[in-house]
Amino acid sequence: MVIASGWIFLVGLANAVIGWGLWKQHEWGRIGALVLAGFRLLNIPLGTVIGGLTIWYLLREDVKEEFRPQPAAPELAAVQISPDLSEPPPAPPAPPQPPEADGSRLHASLRLRLVEVMHWSRCHHTKRARLGVGAVRYGASEEI
Repeated sequence: MVIASGWIFLVGLANAVIGWGLWKQHEWGRIGALVLAGFRLLNIPLGTVIGGLTIWYLLREDVKEEFRPQPAAPELAAVQISPDLSEPPPAPPAPPQPPEADGSRLHASLRLRLVEVMHWSRCHHTKRARLGVGAVRYGASEEI
């Protein structure tokens, strides 16, 4: 009993460590997952399917590329610039203007939406008036 629970604990710990390696996209995490997937193949039928799919996925070229270590970015050399106090500082750049500064597209969209709402409202109230149904306004019922 103690041996079985110790074995289950070790397998669970291995899964957690390898899962962390996969999460951080370490190459050792991918290789460890392949080893554990090989052991899962022995658990017929569900483990065989899960293990097989894991091996198939982790051996794909695009997945291998994701787990390869990336080269370190070169460090930029520090450049010390001495300010020239004889010249005034340059003016800040103007804020970027939207493509349509007048907002005509936005206004057209809002106008179209307003027309749709008014049309729906008019049809809705006309239909309610024909049926003799009271309109509810601010929680109070009034007859139209």
